[in-house]
Amino acid sequence: MVSKSEFAETIQEYLLAKYPEIEETYCKLIHKNNAELYGIIIKSYSSNVSPVIYIDNFYEQKLNGASLDHVCGQIGAIFEASRQPQTDLSWFSDIKKIKEMLTVKLISQKGNQQLLSDVPHFEYGDLAGIYQVNLGRNFTEAGASITVKNEHMKLWNISAEQLHQYAMQNMESKEFIIKSMADIFRDNFLGAGAFEVNDAGLPVTQMYVLTNTDMRNGASGILNSNLLQSLSKKLGSNLVILPSSVHEVILLPDHNFDYNELIEMVTDINQMEVEPEDRLSNNVYFYDSKEKVLCQGAEKKPMQIKICNMDQKLEQNSVLGKLRSHQSSLHKPDKDIQVKEHSQRQTER
Repeated sequence: MVSKSEFAETIQEYLLAKYPEIEETYCKLIHKNNAELYGIIIKSYSSNVSPVIYIDNFYEQKLNGASLDHVCGQIGAIFEASRQPQTDLSWFSDIKKIKEMLTVKLISQKGNQQLLSDVPHFEYGDLAGIYQVNLGRNFTEAGASITVKNEHMKLWNISAEQLHQYAMQNMESKEFIIKSMADIFRDNFLGAGAFEVNDAGLPVTQMYVLTNTDMRNGASGILNSNLLQSLSKKLGSNLVILPSSVHEVILLPDHNFDYNELIEMVTDINQMEVEPEDRLSNNVYFYDSKEKVLCQGAEKKPMQIKICNMDQKLEQNSVLGKLRSHQSSLHKPDKDIQVKEHSQRQTER
């Protein structure tokens, strides 16, 4: 059986042979939400934007009997659709131009330690918020974004606190949508009156979906307490929050549910119906309208944002870190961020 690395080499050879404009390709294990994917990064003579083609699904197709020509044809079509001319990327190094494009994506801390080790982020209960530069439709019709990494913070010369402030300010102004599940069924199904309860026995007429206008990474709307407070006031109740995916959450009034049963239901749905990259959490959340605080799990543990600076964590146990700690008692510490060098050419989408 052909291994995935051997399959990747075959695909790279195909691309280099078929497309003379490709300067080089290389394969990289890329950490995504709840997943590690093989990505082929393609550098072209004619463009300074390097698309990434993930080959995991194509490898599965090959194992299931698809011909190599068929698989290569699909990958070639993706590359052709992703071609971009030379693009001025100088703006990417200017935080003044980037800061209004920063946004937050919520993911689970569990299972994402490798991803979180390479990106600035904040902890929020058992969730984590990572930062993204929302490129909109400047590169693709479907929209694109770049996950902010530690190396970008050096490029922009900003602290984790500044990055968080910019992103959260944008979250306050970003347009989120809360729509009733009944209206969604009415808009999308005939005879919607039959959907009074869902498969889990929850009342559809009292369920609401929270997402954003892009319908991408809209679960981050739970960071906006004003949204939750507004719906809570409308319903005259605290809220239960079910993490449908990273793109949306389901809200419903709290009716003394058995939270352990809800957690079991969410876990089952995630395993059976939600792709790993789209899963947010197996937990359930509770919004206390009186305290205006989000809580997690059956124990309703209050959640607080904790900004994480990975470079400071790495330094804590080092000799340099101890020397700096000793100096801090005598002098005000400098903001020193040690990260990898950034390459504008290798901007990945």
